[in-house]
Amino acid sequence: MTHRELPFLRAQLASEWSRFLLLVEECGALAEALAAREPTRVELMGAAAFVHNFYNAVESVLALIARGLDESVPTGENSHRRLLAQLSSAIPELRPALIPTALE
Repeated sequence: MTHRELPFLRAQLASEWSRFLLLVEECGALAEALAAREPTRVELMGAAAFVHNFYNAVESVLALIARGLDESVPTGENSHRRLLAQLSSAIPELRPALIPTALE
């Protein structure tokens, strides 16, 4: 990634962060609404969708960083695990490790 491309990466990350914050807010509202009663099956499915969307949002940010800085995003079998492993390793003079190895 060139120095001139960094603002574009920052803008993409800011956009993803905004969507992430909205997701957290919506998930919090659902948790608050369900705190005093047993959720219905449909509400549980909605909560599961929030968990799925949360993971996808995190993975999207990680993939943006990998594509932008490392210029490489794993594909194919075990690509999710390989993305975590990739970003758990520091690349000298480029970026620090972004994920603690305990979370890998």
